[in-house]
Amino acid sequence: MNRKRGLVALACGIAALAPAAAGAAQSAWPQASILGDRIAIGADSAGREWQLGGFSGLAPLGASGKEHWTLTDRGPNDDADRALADGSGVHCAAKPSGKVIFLPGFTPEIVKLGVRDGAVRVQERIPLHDGAREASGMPNLTVDESTYLQTDAAAKTCTKLTGADGVIDPFGVDTEGIVVDSRDGSFWLADEYRPSVIRVASDGQLLSRIVPADLPGLPTASAYADAVAAAGGTLDVQPLLPGVVNAFRKNRGFEGVALSPDGTTLYTLLQSPMDYDSLGASRANRNLARSSPYVRVFRFDVSDPQAPVLTAQWVHLLARGFSGAVPDKISDVQWLGEDVLLIQERDDARPTAITNHYRVDFTGATNLLGPGPAADLAARTTAPTLETTSPLPAFVRPGSATLAIDLDALLGAAGLVNSKVEGTAIVPARGVHPGLFAAINDNDFDLDHTILPELFPTSIPEQVDVFAQP
Repeated sequence: MNRKRGLVALACGIAALAPAAAGAAQSAWPQASILGDRIAIGADSAGREWQLGGFSGLAPLGASGKEHWTLTDRGPNDDADRALADGSGVHCAAKPSGKVIFLPGFTPEIVKLGVRDGAVRVQERIPLHDGAREASGMPNLTVDESTYLQTDAAAKTCTKLTGADGVIDPFGVDTEGIVVDSRDGSFWLADEYRPSVIRVASDGQLLSRIVPADLPGLPTASAYADAVAAAGGTLDVQPLLPGVVNAFRKNRGFEGVALSPDGTTLYTLLQSPMDYDSLGASRANRNLARSSPYVRVFRFDVSDPQAPVLTAQWVHLLARGFSGAVPDKISDVQWLGEDVLLIQERDDARPTAITNHYRVDFTGATNLLGPGPAADLAARTTAPTLETTSPLPAFVRPGSATLAIDLDALLGAAGLVNSKVEGTAIVPARGVHPGLFAAINDNDFDLDHTILPELFPTSIPEQVDVFAQP
């Protein structure tokens, strides 16, 4: 497998993506723009005011690089057992494992941004909903994640959400990636919770949700579909992903989604290697799986968007190898050509130390949907699983990866600093417009500054960086 260092041209289907046009058009880039709008989204139980942010994906509108779609994730949240070296930062006195949700009434939304003259402006906000009910950032089922509400910030009192009959909110989403279907203006969203791929109408209505199929003893798809039906929901639950995907690492479901220009082929991939913890893996096997470099990638035929068909499952090999080192997660993916993707790998620091984009060609990769020994290995739910097998057997070929963009180096060369890039967009050259590459950060709703301003006096803004295509 080829992993050349340095910047290389991004290859795109029939022809290479065009470089930036010379002269005046190129002189405007690179450019960093900051969100200037402070839009209140609510106050938590401690009276802290939260602002719109948490942008986790990017999809360009037109060819100017000045308008983009983005989306929020589940809303302001933090680890329930968070603690800083000085003992501050604890949200729950008992320090349980899980997440604290600060705004349980927050509705994730699709946001249209304008980027001009160094400023980002919110042009449109589309709340996600299912008919008469708005979506939330809550888990769907209690098995999804241990979730807490902070009922008394001073006393650090937290209450665990137990729901009714194991259901918290059938319309809860943790959206992370976005593409626009040019055929009808609808959206495809990547979601961390189930994990799932969600099709959304242009007005924000949840139309369908592709989820992992049931496993023996773990009927997550059926339980979720029943919860939607019991709540009077209209979205179509489609259990099209292999059941083994129930073994995904919690809070690391789907982060990115890519779509071919004609709208007929959709790609998504898990944020991290699966750990099988939800399937009762031993701690040793769970940790071994987490150290794996194998990330699963999925391709769907969405020629009929109402009836997607899973057509491929591949392995992407993280650059870190089988070491457990950083970078250990993926935040975005872009379409470059038929079965050729631009995959972003990063660490979890703020600002990130490593944010690399790889051109990954899956045309020669092994399709794990089978039949055959590769499919048998991919479907295993107990050790030795695919993720705990090192090295990969010869009958499993991952995608061929080449380093395309070292984003941290690109930012540094332009004198720019970004906190945690989670969304990127390729803007093809068109007419007088040069080819551009854009990136947006997830500021986590300015979490640190909002909850601990005495320790973090400086806000982290939402930022959009636009470059001439490297």
